[in-house]
Order: sequence, then structure tokens, then C-alpha cells
Amino acid sequence: MRWIYGLFFLLVAIGAYGLRDEARAECRILSSAPSYTAGQLKDLTCGTNGALSLGGGPGSATAAAPTLTEGGAGYFSFDLAGNTRVTLGTCFGGDSHCEGDDPDSYLRVRTHTTPSARVTADTQIKASSGWVSHMTCAGTDATATAGTIILYNNTAESGTILQQWDVLAADYHSIQVFPILAPASTGLYLGFTTTNDVACTVFYK
Repeated sequence: MRWIYGLFFLLVAIGAYGLRDEARAECRILSSAPSYTAGQLKDLTCGTNGALSLGGGPGSATAAAPTLTEGGAGYFSFDLAGNTRVTLGTCFGGDSHCEGDDPDSYLRVRTHTTPSARVTADTQIKASSGWVSHMTCAGTDATATAGTIILYNNTAESGTILQQWDVLAADYHSIQVFPILAPASTGLYLGFTTTNDVACTVFYK
């Protein structure tokens, strides 16, 4: 009997000192997304294919972004090429997606505009809102007639003035460039008091 007691105590000693407890993490397969409480520990969950998931489900590959609800379980989202779909979730200076939220916090760069025809008399350039980059004007002959050329934020020859050029005879000998860089909330109209001595082109969007 002594050898039985000796074996028993040997096994107890080995269990207490010779072996160490093994830490394990269990991944449970659930049929529905688990609920969570702030500050509460929760088991990891797996999809039915054995893939580890956070938020109650595996990653999903879809052509469109998923629709989420506040406080609900969500999934990782991938496009059909396998790229993870990530959104910043906020706006920062220079982000064009912030346009309208804070007009002083974003950077806008215009890389192309539409030029109007060369205009020598009163003409409506655009009948709706837009944005003006610049205007160029040059004389059409050597016998200049002084006058005024005005670009209006309007569909007629009245209203808010975006640019006014009081023309002198000496100005007709070189191209004049007028950087405007301003929105036109109503439209664009170019008015002349000269006698077809100057042709102007408006670059707008």
C-alpha cells in the first residue's frame, strides 16, 4: 500500500510543481450576433467556417458599402478585389468631402474650366450658378474706343459685379488677364459699353 500512497503524492507533486496551468482562449461558434455591455468581458466568436470574427460575424465582400445601425453588430467590409474598405469618418482641412460643412476648412483646386466664345458685345455667358476662374480680353483693331466691360453674377446686365474693367485706348495693344476665382450664384453676364473694339473670353465651370 505504501507504493500506492507514494505514487499518489508523486502525482500531486508533479501536478503542483512540475506542470503549469495552460491559458486557453475559447472561440465559440454562435448562430446570432452577441450583445455587449460596456466594461464586460466577452468571448471571441467564430463564423460557421471557423474564421475569427469581431462584432459577431466574419468579413463580408460586397460591391456596395454596408448599412450599419448605431450600437449594432458590424462586420469587416471588403470590396470585390479583397481590399479592406475603410472610411475616416470625419473631415479635415483639405478634404473636398467637407465642402459645405465648413467653407474655411477645405482646399479646392480647379484643374479645368470651360472657355466661353470670344465676346465683343453684351452676352449671357451662363444661365445658372457656377464658378469663375478668370477672364481674358484683347483689342480687335488699332482704333480703340474707351469704355467699360463688366462681368455680372446674374443672367442679365445688372446685379452683383464680379469684375469691372475701365478700358483705355492704350490697353488694347496687349492681352489683359483678370483672375476672378469667385462663385457665381445666379449666372454670368458680360456687359460692354465699347463698340466691338475688345473681345473677351470668360473661363468658368
